[in-house]
Amino acid sequence: MIQELNAGRNPGNSAQALADIGGEEAGTALVRAITNPIPAVRESAAAAIEGFKDNPDIAKSAVKPLLECLNDKVPVLRPIAIDSLGVLGKEPTIVIPVLLQIAETDSDVVLRSAAIKSIGRFGTNALTAQATLHSIAISDNSDFVRKRAAQVSQDLEKEKVKGSLEK
Repeated sequence: MIQELNAGRNPGNSAQALADIGGEEAGTALVRAITNPIPAVRESAAAAIEGFKDNPDIAKSAVKPLLECLNDKVPVLRPIAIDSLGVLGKEPTIVIPVLLQIAETDSDVVLRSAAIKSIGRFGTNALTAQATLHSIAISDNSDFVRKRAAQVSQDLEKEKVKGSLEK
């Protein structure tokens, strides 16, 4: 399966099969495939790595290659990487600032919205982003992005209140 993925033969099914199989070898192979020279392999691996969200070591090792995907010339890879970073939820002090940068400055509405959604997936680890999200909710030129930012900002506020009540 790993050879099939790396060769680019049916990368979607190969990557998903590795995610379904699980384990260190499959996870490590997917992490490596995120930087494969074949675009379809990178896309498939970046999407399938979400299956390792409950494996802290594999999830953490996927952060750097996923961040590299944010500069990939293949446009479809960027939203996949953004989504996977949010699902994995690792390295918030590194990932959240990068996602905020995209949310604030990227010209693509879909990417800005995806970045905001992924920030929200970090839960209380994203509280530091709340003020910026609030600002985006007020000033972004896209109604869709403004609504997404307002919702995530409100969700974070609820997390903050919930956390203070539990103390």
